[in-house]
Amino acid sequence: MTLFSRRAFVFVSSHFGSELGPVERGFIAIMAELVSLGASVHYIASPDSPGIEAARAVGATVAPYLLTRANVVRSVSRLRKYLRRIDPVVVHAAGHEASVLLRLASRPLSAAVVDTILSREWPPKGRNRATSRARRSMDRRTGPQSDFVIADSEDLRRAMVDAGYDASCVMAEPLVTAAFVPRGDDAAGGDSVGALIRHHLAVYERLMARWEGPSKAKGPKRRMTIRRVRRDVRRAVRQDR
Repeated sequence: MTLFSRRAFVFVSSHFGSELGPVERGFIAIMAELVSLGASVHYIASPDSPGIEAARAVGATVAPYLLTRANVVRSVSRLRKYLRRIDPVVVHAAGHEASVLLRLASRPLSAAVVDTILSREWPPKGRNRATSRARRSMDRRTGPQSDFVIADSEDLRRAMVDAGYDASCVMAEPLVTAAFVPRGDDAAGGDSVGALIRHHLAVYERLMARWEGPSKAKGPKRRMTIRRVRRDVRRAVRQDR
């Protein structure tokens, strides 16, 4: 029996493409480790995502949802229903659409919300000035719903803090991308992936420790407790770093 045994974790990605990106590769490695530790792991991604089969191969339960901004209300509703049924302790998103939709869907829930954000994707950009403004506005509005943000560089971490993100809950983790850059050294690559997994599990563990109380509360008391714990989580993570 481990700390992660019989706990549910949900990973959500809105990245598209014919090949797994570095964040998705990291997700697969982390999911495999969580499954080996006895956790219930779920992966939500586009039906044509290459991550679907990879996640299934490591023992994760797969939910092929098309996460789109075209119908935000429907996407948020589907996500919220899924999360309520699974009752996860941590939900982790990658990709702008996934992050925004997950933040909105998790509002009434007691799961800790984690985002992974890449330098090339932030600040969010659209096809033109209007869509770029809309994306950035949505990011500002929903950003406070995240309990922890993992940035792929120190420069990005500083930029997000300057933009208003709470410095206590933004961590720079270059291994998000660096762990999967071919270097011709399998041993070094394996060490990097192992370190990436350990760093993520440490974040989950700290967040889980602060979220035990809210999961047992109900109604208005639960909502008040969740707001208080979100504040305490940020303080505790700052002290732990």
